[in-house]
Amino acid sequence: MLINLLDIEVPVISAINGPARIHPEIPVLSDVVIASETALFQDAPHFMSGIVPGDGAHVVWPHVLGPNRGRYFLLMGQELDERTAMAYGAVNEVLPKDKLLARAREIARYIADKPPRTRR
Repeated sequence: MLINLLDIEVPVISAINGPARIHPEIPVLSDVVIASETALFQDAPHFMSGIVPGDGAHVVWPHVLGPNRGRYFLLMGQELDERTAMAYGAVNEVLPKDKLLARAREIARYIADKPPRTRR
């Protein structure tokens, strides 16, 4: 699934509007990641339940957060609120919940207005 996401030939925008506790690595792999004030990131089902972090989480989070923060996030079941995720570089913008989708569409229009080669 992660390879398919990375193989998309145009920029991908994630708009996270609430908690992402299962496979939160998927939205943070997007080219543009925006979140509402209700967003929260946690790798809940793995290490805390006695399961090895897998499905790409073990690669994505250390890549996105940096090695030490990424490993800590996975091993400790850490919750990242939207502001911490932005401070750590996992999120580009934080907006009020009612502004999130409009901003995602604004970014999409900005990207779509570029020539096809530029978008690719």
